[in-house]
Amino acid sequence: MSDGDIFGVFAYPDSDVRAIKSDLFDRVEDSSVLSESVAERIIASSKNDRYFYTVDAPEYAPDEPHITVTPRLPCLVLRRDESGVRQAEEPGRDEYVDLFAVIYEHLPECPAAGYILDGDQSGGLIDGTNYYEHPITAASLANEQFNDAAWVMLFPPALADAYGIQGLQQLPIRRFDELADGAVLIVAPGDPTLSTEWREIASELGTPAADSRPF
Repeated sequence: MSDGDIFGVFAYPDSDVRAIKSDLFDRVEDSSVLSESVAERIIASSKNDRYFYTVDAPEYAPDEPHITVTPRLPCLVLRRDESGVRQAEEPGRDEYVDLFAVIYEHLPECPAAGYILDGDQSGGLIDGTNYYEHPITAASLANEQFNDAAWVMLFPPALADAYGIQGLQQLPIRRFDELADGAVLIVAPGDPTLSTEWREIASELGTPAADSRPF
């Protein structure tokens, strides 16, 4: 696994994510803008199938000792390796931001939150590096907030209302999208195969993790 891999998460703290994953692939099968391979666990853009994510619904034992790149709560996890992300040519690898947003629109159930880790952040979590924390935790979701920021952050309608649209627009971001259902997607400046400016967003949001970082 490369430190440049990106990981997307849709959090479902109170749901059966395996059932959600199955229903998602059923929906994608009938989609005009996405394609899928159940055997390979892949969802891709119909316009260009080199832009894709593998999709998993991992299960972790509560006492599992090793650090994971995703939080230990029910979630769908999307992954794309560094070499694949580097093929994207739009500013900030926007092809993978767009694909993440389209997959969100095909989900059979609205998640509590969503995000994509850049290569630096995912590598820091995998390595257990100090000052890298998961963007969401069970406690942060219970308080209707992110625990930390990420390259891409998706605020479903309830979470967008909790933060306020105007406040989200004023964050130090390079992209702000309001989706059809009222969800908000924001993107930090930078190249996700290297690092992006998610720490600045965390500081502006006043996330619990940002408040505990010494820099």
